[in-house]
Amino acid sequence: MVPAEQKTKATFVATLCVLAMFQPGTFFWVGAVLVAMTDIPDFTPVFHRIADAVRRIERRRKGAPR
Repeated sequence: MVPAEQKTKATFVATLCVLAMFQPGTFFWVGAVLVAMTDIPDFTPVFHRIADAVRRIERRRKGAPR
């Protein structure tokens, strides 16, 4: 039921909740709520652009056609 782009975030929140069940205090619960409330931006397009740029630089150094 979790969108693909938020799967890592949901897994992290679930892990914090499981840890909170076995630890005294509210440290992990507060952490889980804060992570769940924050919107983590998707950096995937940025990483893809960086990887493409590195590939282009590598091709130019080898003298291969674009």
